[in-house]
Amino acid sequence: MLPALPLLWLLVTYLARVQATVVATASIGNQSAGKSSSFVSQTAYATLFGVRWDGDKVRGIGLKLSDGTHSGKMPPIAPCTPKLGLRRRSNALLLVEVGDYGNNNYALTQFSFLPGETLVNAYLRDSGYGYRSLRQVQFTTSKGRSFFAGPSGFDNEVSLNVNGSFIAGFQAWVNNDNFINAFLFMVNVPAPPPAPQPVPWFETEIIGNQGAAKTQVQFASNTSAARYFAVRWDGDKVRGMFLTFFCPF
Repeated sequence: MLPALPLLWLLVTYLARVQATVVATASIGNQSAGKSSSFVSQTAYATLFGVRWDGDKVRGIGLKLSDGTHSGKMPPIAPCTPKLGLRRRSNALLLVEVGDYGNNNYALTQFSFLPGETLVNAYLRDSGYGYRSLRQVQFTTSKGRSFFAGPSGFDNEVSLNVNGSFIAGFQAWVNNDNFINAFLFMVNVPAPPPAPQPVPWFETEIIGNQGAAKTQVQFASNTSAARYFAVRWDGDKVRGMFLTFFCPF
């Protein structure tokens, strides 16, 4: 019998197969200065993400996925796509690494994801070292936790559109001297919310004097809820109201 944690990850994976799409984020660094290595799954998610770095740059990236597809110890839910330049270790949940990730002479910063934990925001930063190279990786998650790896200071920054997404892989451009020249995440993006269903409206109780009014205005929708409501007022009374809906009539 599988323990509870892998079962929960399998449930999250199954749900995502139905309602999510894997996309690439923006990248940072100089892609032309390195050799591309990429790894992505359409169904699995990061359980561990790691960055090996020194005083100038990010030297390597490591990633573990939720289904252990390449470990040989669990059957794959769907095939992942490894490409040249990746190294694998024989952990129960496989660690995929690029660059100088396995070098213990440099700082290592790792982050273990909780089941269902998604990204809220993320930033990639570079510097001019080695004709531009990855310098910092930073993100915060839906559990209120944060990750930061890399030396201080940077030249360029990209803010990634990742809110609500899981990390599903990465692409890295590795320099001949075994550090990361450029990098991007592959993320599993949730499907957009379903269209609103028709909901009949009804009138509430009325306040005020209808007989004293010059005009009567009725504004209602059978297909959408209010998105924005505003009131203009002074020291004696309400002077006006404004309302918009999520969807057109």
